[in-house]
Amino acid sequence: MAGKTLHLTLDLDEVVLEFLPKVVREFMKLSGAAAGLAGTEFSLEVNISGDKYRYIVKNGAEFDVAPGGLENPMVAVSIPMEDMQKLILMKNIDMLLGIQKKLTKEGFNVLSRIKGTVVFDLTNEDGGKSEINVRFNGAEAPKARFLMGIDQARSVISGQDNPVNLFMSGRLKIEGDMALAMSVQPLFS
Repeated sequence: MAGKTLHLTLDLDEVVLEFLPKVVREFMKLSGAAAGLAGTEFSLEVNISGDKYRYIVKNGAEFDVAPGGLENPMVAVSIPMEDMQKLILMKNIDMLLGIQKKLTKEGFNVLSRIKGTVVFDLTNEDGGKSEINVRFNGAEAPKARFLMGIDQARSVISGQDNPVNLFMSGRLKIEGDMALAMSVQPLFS
């Protein structure tokens, strides 16, 4: 078996409409996190090179996942297809899967207060760049840019490190509005 590589072909709709929502639903059910989200409604729009997908989660347990955009989502993520393809590599999939661990009432409250746009500028192992734009609560401004390596992003999402430590050590650089950057930080701590 050594030296053999398995290549998978994944359909974008299967990943964003079926696989990721299934993982989040299961996590919410098994962790009991849904109970803490009673009375909340979270909306997310993901735009992958023009293909939009909407996610609405009510009470941490009711999921409406479908193709198409949303009028005014709480969080809007925009990512080019080539960068999405890099993120769904198996060694990076934990970043996508680790996000559901942040789905708590406290995380919801933090998200509700953030207004602005954050750009995650990630340097991949091959030296290439991936850019993920995240707009919170419909606000284009203020704007902050987080520059870091994909390894640092994985360590933050997994909870092995936090943005403050990365920033203080120089492994994370922040450009733009520092107040916005600080308001986002609790989502990753």
